Amino acid sequence: MPLLDTIEAMPRKSTVIFLIVENSPRFTEAHISVFNAGIASLIQTLAGQSPNAVSEIKIAMLEYGPGAVRWLTPAGPEPIEQCRVPLLKPWLTEGRSDFSRMCSELCAKLSKNVFMRHAAGCYPPLIVLFSHSENPVLAEDTDSLSALHKNNWFKHADVSAVAIGKKAGRNLPARFVKNADNVLDAHSPDALRRIIASINQPRLSMPLPEPKVTIPSVTTDKESKYSMIAREYKKNISKNFISLCPEKIEEYLNGDHYHVTRKYDGELAVLFFDGTRAYAFNSGGKEFPPLACVDAAAACLKRAGKKIAVLGAELYADESKGRTRVSNTLAALADANKRTTLRLAFFDILSLDNNEDAVRGYGEMHATLSGIFTNDHYCTLVQYRFAKTRAEVQALYDEWVQHEGSEGLVVYGKTQAAVKIKPRIIIYAAVVGFSQGDEPETIRTLLYALAAEDGSYQIVGRTGNGLSDAQKKELYKQLMPLRVESNYVEVDSNHAAFHFVQPGLVVELCATDVLIENSGGTIRNPLLVWEDNQWKHSGTAAGYSLVAAVISRLRPDKQPDSTGVRISQLSGYVHNPHATTADIKEQSPSRILKRDVYRKATSKMAVMKFMVWKTNKESEQHPAYVFSYTNFSAARAEPLAIEVRISSSEDQIMQIYQDFVNKNVTTGWTKEASLA
Repeated sequence: MPLLDTIEAMPRKSTVIFLIVENSPRFTEAHISVFNAGIASLIQTLAGQSPNAVSEIKIAMLEYGPGAVRWLTPAGPEPIEQCRVPLLKPWLTEGRSDFSRMCSELCAKLSKNVFMRHAAGCYPPLIVLFSHSENPVLAEDTDSLSALHKNNWFKHADVSAVAIGKKAGRNLPARFVKNADNVLDAHSPDALRRIIASINQPRLSMPLPEPKVTIPSVTTDKESKYSMIAREYKKNISKNFISLCPEKIEEYLNGDHYHVTRKYDGELAVLFFDGTRAYAFNSGGKEFPPLACVDAAAACLKRAGKKIAVLGAELYADESKGRTRVSNTLAALADANKRTTLRLAFFDILSLDNNEDAVRGYGEMHATLSGIFTNDHYCTLVQYRFAKTRAEVQALYDEWVQHEGSEGLVVYGKTQAAVKIKPRIIIYAAVVGFSQGDEPETIRTLLYALAAEDGSYQIVGRTGNGLSDAQKKELYKQLMPLRVESNYVEVDSNHAAFHFVQPGLVVELCATDVLIENSGGTIRNPLLVWEDNQWKHSGTAAGYSLVAAVISRLRPDKQPDSTGVRISQLSGYVHNPHATTADIKEQSPSRILKRDVYRKATSKMAVMKFMVWKTNKESEQHPAYVFSYTNFSAARAEPLAIEVRISSSEDQIMQIYQDFVNKNVTTGWTKEASLA
């Protein structure tokens, strides 16, 4: 059938969250109850976010105690949408918790051949240790911990620990994470609940690139070196900041003090100072034109006696007459006569005199910057306040954002976790596809896109959040007659292929943030063109991803065109320096490796098709191999069912093929056609 003859797919990599909990008779029933409830709530929250996430989220949970270590997810990491909530039970055996054996077990499973095996690949995992004992570190612990620290997945993971209870020791969890600042204290069950609730995205110590920045000497290739550092810095910021709407301040922030800065609506600038001159690059790695504010920054650094520096700043337009936006910044950059209106607000030290470790904690860093940039017309620091409570953070949000109109806040907690707090984002998007739900005649997920001025559509996400059961049934009736053919295939989080529909329905989306980069680099979106009453894949483009998108309502008053669902809606929230014309290139044709068609002897209207093909597009971020299973039965309420699997291994995809054949081809089915 045409849908499967020419096919491409957009897979998501996997992000595995490892939750490691120490259990023993000392772990009170109150803490166990709070822990179980917290994990259940966390899984529910993550499941709601997963359809919009840039990666498929999985959970793996390991329990250890006196004399035993066991996985509560024994089959391996479970997809968050299918995860059965693992429950802790009171531990009866007395003794010292087997920390050494736990480290060895975790190390063994952190392998691409075991728990980090995923057809489209895995991002570095998130690992959280929950510890409550006062155990000292023994020699055997040191040996097994050393082996774990050498594990490549662990070295690149986002690792943190929680010390539970007032008597919990911090030495052992600090050794586990290799940084005492990444150990949180949960002295009460309520504190434990809040900490678990915050594990919805990776935390960040300080937004520094890895490896740490060392200033290269200024040579003829200065621009390429500085450009690379600027791009990497932006990528690390994008993948690590937590986005939060103001309604969640009380629920998600934890700790007893906060460093709060105002978020400016401008463009990120990474400033390099070589002792004589300063150079500024944007997040796309492009050097800004000559700017008075950059020269002023060099003068401030000289005056402070600094020899070399890499600093993070926001380039924004003068706000003496009120708040400006990124559009004002871009307009000033484009007009040489307006560039004197640009200002730099510094917020981060990547390197200062080649000493990245000289400054620890956001408060100390802000004080260091204050000593450099004082009373300068062009250079300043981001507006900063210290807050002791969540209520004070809320008050600053009301003052700076609600009353003064700034873009948002950035909050650094005790462990320097960076949280962006911004008003919710409203976007109008065209529905271009849907996947079917588990219940008959319902939808599960909508695939949505935004329109460019040239008429192409850019897929920016998918979600079913916000729709009631009644709406899912009604949308099914509305969208089923609108199905059309497409040479592009995408699957939802349950591996069910989307049915593509003609453009018509517009939805209003509410999101917490817009991303242009993630841990894999620049976000790229598929481009579709509506031609001859079908969707045609025309390439990819540097694009966007909405964070925690929820469908607010249907908008029948909006048209699914370059006015009603224009992609420029997003430029008001984030400037994308990577955005260019589509990357359209001659693509290698796919090659069918195996294809079998079965028909039921008792009915000519019951057909199953199994097919495997090699995409020949691995270099374009597509999977190497794809398997498709199609089951059509005219007698069913849902006549057509399609499932898709992907892999980078031919052996694995062929095994998937055979498993589907063995499971579905039973007595009464006859093979009618075969290609191998």
